[in-house]
Amino acid sequence: MRVEHGKQWGVDDLSNREAVIYYNQKKEWFEVDFYDSGKLLETRKMVTESLEWGKTVHSLSYAEDAAENYCLGYMAMDGQSV
Repeated sequence: MRVEHGKQWGVDDLSNREAVIYYNQKKEWFEVDFYDSGKLLETRKMVTESLEWGKTVHSLSYAEDAAENYCLGYMAMDGQSV
């Protein structure tokens, strides 16, 4: 089950962007849904995995930053420009 923790919206030229932050209770990590004009582009888990460092489950503030960065145009999904 996913519990919503917040939303971010784009403004001006990026007003079509929205990001919704969830906590996945089953997996015990945050996820962010990234939308453009109401269309879900991607759900991204806020987890980093590497051979060197292992698995890092990121905090709510990390998820909020990812959502905000997308809505402000600092990151793009496939097919979008920054």
